[in-house]
Amino acid sequence: MGTKLFGIDVAAIVKGAMAQGLLSVRLLRETVGPLDEADPTAEPVVSYRSFPCRGVEIDSTDDRAVGTQVRQGSRLVLIIGDTLPRGVIPVPGDRIQILGETLEIVGDGVVTDPARATYTCSCG
Repeated sequence: MGTKLFGIDVAAIVKGAMAQGLLSVRLLRETVGPLDEADPTAEPVVSYRSFPCRGVEIDSTDDRAVGTQVRQGSRLVLIIGDTLPRGVIPVPGDRIQILGETLEIVGDGVVTDPARATYTCSCG
């Protein structure tokens, strides 16, 4: 799934070396169902498609929102890229289930490396 660098599948190497020792994680992607033709004022049904993967929470900070006294949490979750199904990458708005909690990827909160071996997700 990753991008080969200099002919080497770095993502596969990272998966082989790390994935089994990390937590079972689920990436959840929102799916909006069709509108109910019988009730045009009803909200569409929202569900989540679940993608199993491996990862770990690597950082948790409690910062103040810029220019305010309001505290906002920020948690970083590292996902091993090759543990996700082919073609699935985390994007803002996705949710991550880890350690019994469900976190949402916020803002421009996904950073990856050139080999796509890991995805670091900023969650709120």
